[in-house]
Amino acid sequence: MSVQLGRAFTQMGIVENCQFSCLQWEAFQVSFPEPFHGDDFRVAITASIFGESLGDLRPSLGIAQKVSSKGFTLAERNPCCAGCSLDFDWMAVAEGQKPGQKSGESADLNLRLGVLQPRRFQPDCTQGEWQFWNGIRFSSPLDNGSPVVMLTPSDTEVGGRNAGRIGTVHMPEAYGFNLAAHNSGCQEGDCAFYYVAGSKIRKHQPHSEKNCLWVNSGDVEAVDLMPDCEESGERSMGMTFHRPFSMPPAVLVATNDRGVRGHNAAALGIAQKVTTKGFTLLARNTESVHVQAGFYWIAIGCARGFK
Repeated sequence: MSVQLGRAFTQMGIVENCQFSCLQWEAFQVSFPEPFHGDDFRVAITASIFGESLGDLRPSLGIAQKVSSKGFTLAERNPCCAGCSLDFDWMAVAEGQKPGQKSGESADLNLRLGVLQPRRFQPDCTQGEWQFWNGIRFSSPLDNGSPVVMLTPSDTEVGGRNAGRIGTVHMPEAYGFNLAAHNSGCQEGDCAFYYVAGSKIRKHQPHSEKNCLWVNSGDVEAVDLMPDCEESGERSMGMTFHRPFSMPPAVLVATNDRGVRGHNAAALGIAQKVTTKGFTLLARNTESVHVQAGFYWIAIGCARGFK
């Protein structure tokens, strides 16, 4: 379905100080502040690091596993032979009202959306494998300090090969954030990013700034992906919005374990060819082994005029 954002049940949070050992998988339990009603909701995850130093930065791709109405398991593998510590931002959205919410009552949510211009990435382990976007500023500040920031790679304004990359939020604050992105693949290419940043609003503030925002979401059951750099290491799937947006929305994609029967590992979801009516979800394996992965997607944008 497709609903006004203010009428959707949206929760956000940050999993702080996740410690990773050398080349190890780690799991962290995330509890929703309030349980969802049923299982018709979707989750987005993005790694973040706060502080001026990028010395501990790793290309980290979180996976939502064992998702239930009360929470989920955040699974992540450290791809480097060195310990590190990262935070993970998460957002969960149900296209239905919060239990007990009155009809027409808006949720206390404040969002900023955007798309970043593409940059060229060199293959993994070569100079240029990392790229940085510094000083990204919101149209107006968010409330309550550090926001939750979600990222998804895209092909917006990419003329050649879209090299989907893993993005990490750096120094999130009320006015904006920085972005560090890494190429974990074996080919060079360009990559842009969608972002959705959110915080709770203060009760006395008007809700007019989000009146035009609508949300539509969906999921994809597990697909098979062969090792990175092989032809079947990626899969393209067409997604259709329940109702068209008035302009192309920002799209978030996250990996999950829905329907997975084998190895659920780090597969990257990329939002390509986004239009008012839908988009192409490109699933790309970032590992050197055969994997299975499912995906959530969340589209947020303007659709003024829908009842």
